[in-house]
Amino acid sequence: MMTMKWESFEADEAKVIGAPPRGERKSEAADKPAGRKPAPAGAPRKAAPDAAPPAAPPPPAEPIETLLARARGEGRAAGFEEGVAHAEAQGQAALRMILSDLSEQLADALHARVEQEQALDRAARDLAEALLAGVAPALARQGLAAEVAAAVTEALRVARASPDAAPLRVRVGPGQVEAVRAALAEGGLGTQVDADPELGDLSARLDWADGEDDIDLEAALAAARAALDRHLPAPERRAANG
Repeated sequence: MMTMKWESFEADEAKVIGAPPRGERKSEAADKPAGRKPAPAGAPRKAAPDAAPPAAPPPPAEPIETLLARARGEGRAAGFEEGVAHAEAQGQAALRMILSDLSEQLADALHARVEQEQALDRAARDLAEALLAGVAPALARQGLAAEVAAAVTEALRVARASPDAAPLRVRVGPGQVEAVRAALAEGGLGTQVDADPELGDLSARLDWADGEDDIDLEAALAAARAALDRHLPAPERRAANG
């Protein structure tokens, strides 16, 4: 009678079905990590975590013609900006020069105008002074007799209105006696004319009992000179006043 051992049966079984012996299967089971149970049959499988996307391929290199065209465009743009900046700088410099020239021309014109006005003032003053110093006194001397005759005529008219009016007397400078007498005679006036050494050639005095009247053409000339000084001051006085 043949006796079979269990070990030989397991070995034969393993050979037949290709399974590892029981001892090896236990060791393999021991090698598996604990705590993970096989999913029951029919249960859905969990999806595996998404893998990282593949890296994007590098962009293709640009053709050399494109690079050259871009470089030329950038160069033209830079040159244009530089040209614009240079043109603006030149324009501003030219504008400053023009404004400076205009300012100088305006200052010269104003200075010339001031000088012209001063020259006109000097000419007007010189003319007025010549009239007051030379012509006016001569005219005044010639006109004194007429002034005296007019004053005497007015005084006599007033005297005739007053019944008790005293006789009228005229006094003039020694150089004016004959001229005044001739003017009075021409007007039909027989008024007495006497010489007064205290009176000048441009002065006369009319006397009557209750009053007198002075004719002073020298004072009129002095008033004219004062008006000239007010309106046309002397150059040295104008310079001192700034």
